[in-house]
Amino acid sequence: MNMRWLFITWTLGEGIPFFLSQQVYFWAVLSASLLATAIKTLHHQMKEQLNAVTQDTFTYTSMHALNEKVLAWQKLYMEMLKFCHSLQHFFSWILFIIYCCDSASLLGYIAAIINNFQKDGWIETRLSLYAFSALVFAVYGTIFAIPFFVVSERSSALLFTVHELSVVTKHIQKQKGVVQSAELAGSLNELMANLRDNQCHFSGGGLFHYTRGFLVGTFTLAISISVLVKELVAKEQLHTLQTAHLSTSLAASGILQHNYTGEHSNNSIAESILSELQNM
Repeated sequence: MNMRWLFITWTLGEGIPFFLSQQVYFWAVLSASLLATAIKTLHHQMKEQLNAVTQDTFTYTSMHALNEKVLAWQKLYMEMLKFCHSLQHFFSWILFIIYCCDSASLLGYIAAIINNFQKDGWIETRLSLYAFSALVFAVYGTIFAIPFFVVSERSSALLFTVHELSVVTKHIQKQKGVVQSAELAGSLNELMANLRDNQCHFSGGGLFHYTRGFLVGTFTLAISISVLVKELVAKEQLHTLQTAHLSTSLAASGILQHNYTGEHSNNSIAESILSELQNM
């Protein structure tokens, strides 16, 4: 009966909430992966067009076709921005809470491993469980978050490609004596300004942004805090040993002093008895 209530309590209080939280995080990661794939496809189209421009005769017809593609890219990227902003609006604080909880759990398991590592029998019974739990939360906070910073990196790559396309287009038009299209130049400049000012990215509550450096910093922070906890635990253990040694020394000194005082009192009593007998 007790086991049944324990199972029900664990299911309602821990199992179901954990499962639901993972579903939310899964949809955030999946949505970011879809957005990253869409940005990659757009970037591939831009690269193909850049390669085609260098091989084209570049007449007025090709300039007009390129301008139509640039306008289509602007529309596609605007749709991606809207999708990214919707995800950011819905998942921003959720990602912040998930990151904080995963980081706290990771540091807690690491601290537990450091604190209990020297206890007898702990390595054989608990080390594998605690190490696996620490690895799980480390993966949740870093590896699973890779699609978030991939979106930011691929969005930044679009700006460089469009800028390169603009430069190559101007150079080819000038080289072949074709009158530069003000409409095409305006479209490219507008797209570059949009890419520069509005990049797709994810953040946790607006307090941090998911980047490659941020994930590396998470690992660095975990290692630094682990070393700090290890030093604090070692210092506490040393202080405990010193306190125990001092207590043992004081206890031994008290016993010796007590024995010396007792012997001195016995000698005084014996001398008093001898003096009384001599007087008689």
